[in-house]
Amino acid sequence: MTKVARATLGRAVVPLTVVAALVLFVGQDACILAAPVGELARLPESRPTILHSSLVPSGPLITQFPSTFLVPVELSDPRSRVAYAVFVDYNPDTGKGLVDTPGHSDPPSALAGLKDRVRVIPISVPAPLEIFRCHKIEIVVALRLESEKDPKLAHTPADPGGDIATWLYNPAGDLKGCPALDVDASAPVDAEAGDGAVR
Repeated sequence: MTKVARATLGRAVVPLTVVAALVLFVGQDACILAAPVGELARLPESRPTILHSSLVPSGPLITQFPSTFLVPVELSDPRSRVAYAVFVDYNPDTGKGLVDTPGHSDPPSALAGLKDRVRVIPISVPAPLEIFRCHKIEIVVALRLESEKDPKLAHTPADPGGDIATWLYNPAGDLKGCPALDVDASAPVDAEAGDGAVR
């Protein structure tokens, strides 16, 4: 190899070495950018909201007592677990009226189900023994209830609040002998929500 060829080759090798070092450096950074980011951050908790216009049975007055009530609940985070409690003729002074231990609706296991922010919760409610007279049925939904053991506190959603669906059952088809249909006066009302919102 001649001196000229060696000098030309030497000048070409230096820039190639610099280019190779830059490619490795940039390539290393690209790998860092391509690394998995992990689980997405969760949204701040917000109360579940019952879609009252889509309740089954529609109400508030029903003349036949269904074995299952369908409660559509809108969630800000579809991965949330929802607690619910069922009351028939609830008495806030004594706590009497809790039908059964509060239940839970877990998020769907399928990834496709996690895109839907509305979850329809089927809730079985046994018919009251005195089926011939008026009864008030309430279903409270929340991310958590104040208590699942104390009936008085099971009617109260813990922060960030909850919602309540209410039906009046009367086989006669009127409101004679029925209790007043309103939200529990002891529960603070959520001004941004629908009729049944409680905090």
